Amino acid sequence: MGFYRDSIYPQLVSHLGDPPPIEKLRRRLLPDARGDVLEIGAGPGVNFGHYDPTRVTRLWALEPNAGMIRLAERRRRDTRLNVEFIGLAGERIPLADACVDTVVSTFTLCTVSGILDAIRGIARVLKPEGKLIFLEISRSADPRVQRWQRWWEPLHRAAFAGLRLTRDLPALLEQGGLRVDQVECGYLARFPKSWAHCCWGSEAALGLGRRPVDLRDCMRHAPASPCAADWISSSVVPRPRLEQPTRSASSVSRAETRRERSSR
Repeated sequence: MGFYRDSIYPQLVSHLGDPPPIEKLRRRLLPDARGDVLEIGAGPGVNFGHYDPTRVTRLWALEPNAGMIRLAERRRRDTRLNVEFIGLAGERIPLADACVDTVVSTFTLCTVSGILDAIRGIARVLKPEGKLIFLEISRSADPRVQRWQRWWEPLHRAAFAGLRLTRDLPALLEQGGLRVDQVECGYLARFPKSWAHCCWGSEAALGLGRRPVDLRDCMRHAPASPCAADWISSSVVPRPRLEQPTRSASSVSRAETRRERSSR
């Protein structure tokens, strides 16, 4: 398993882990990172090219896999980022309290074994005005897709470094001490739905005064994602308002069409 983990798996992630819809989301979310940035699970450095080097003072790249770090170092050379690699897992953040302006996690919180330890570590190192940018595989709100996620999860955990398909990431973020302003959900790749349901957001604030996000709300809101291709199903859970937004007839029709597709 050591050879697979250190040599084959990094190449697999590097070549297959960034299909166009996911790349578009990286391009949309990551330029918001600013100041001292911590990326947990930096992997092969796919995110490096999407940071704005004029806004990022320093980037700590937390990554326990030596093969991933080798690939990430190559990508770092093509940027103007000041990157410091830290060879530790996401549950072990070796930074002082309240020293980070932005934490970035893309497809890491869905893989770390100690998920609540990782989230509490993020909450600890973030400054009070800091934020978390996240893009993660998460449990679908559709019970039919959930059944397939449970069926596929053991295989994904074995093949993709512990990847979980069934974690309710918005709920776990709140449980770990973070509150999310807005979360978007969607099926982001040409894989079975049970493999490709993701959630993402660019704001997560510490402390109280935020509306906790219920992933089930994703089933009640279905505007099209501006960054996604036509075949992606996407939904948004907004911060509370006096009136809930209404959907147009065309968006309702699109949602009904999507529900008719295979739930796999």
